[in-house]
Amino acid sequence: MSGPARQVRRPMSALRMAQIRELSRRHPLTGLAIRELLAEIARLRAEARRCEASAALWRRLTPVQRQVLLWHAQGVRLADMAERLDLSVSTITVYRGRIAAALGVSTITQAVGIAAAAGVISVEQIASGAGAEGES
Repeated sequence: MSGPARQVRRPMSALRMAQIRELSRRHPLTGLAIRELLAEIARLRAEARRCEASAALWRRLTPVQRQVLLWHAQGVRLADMAERLDLSVSTITVYRGRIAAALGVSTITQAVGIAAAAGVISVEQIASGAGAEGES
């Protein structure tokens, strides 16, 4: 059931955009502000699409797979991953294959690249794990 707080997003119609452009031509100072506003709206829409894609990408993985992906990006050895998760190295290898398959690539390194490009793994997260192979 949808309540009054729920709003349906509708794209701005071509007619409305034409009206806004005409207004910006007639009123130069207002027009500049409108053009800047339209550019900002376009930027925010692109950012929202990127965020939605990142969230969808991350939801494809289980929490353990997410951790293994991050550890791989940080350079943690397979044996250390297995020890931290109390699993065998071969199980970690299976996880890596499933991660790659879930993200539609062939290797775990490509999966890290996809995750980094989508903003799912940040440089800060990767750097925070550098040299952490001995941690439990």
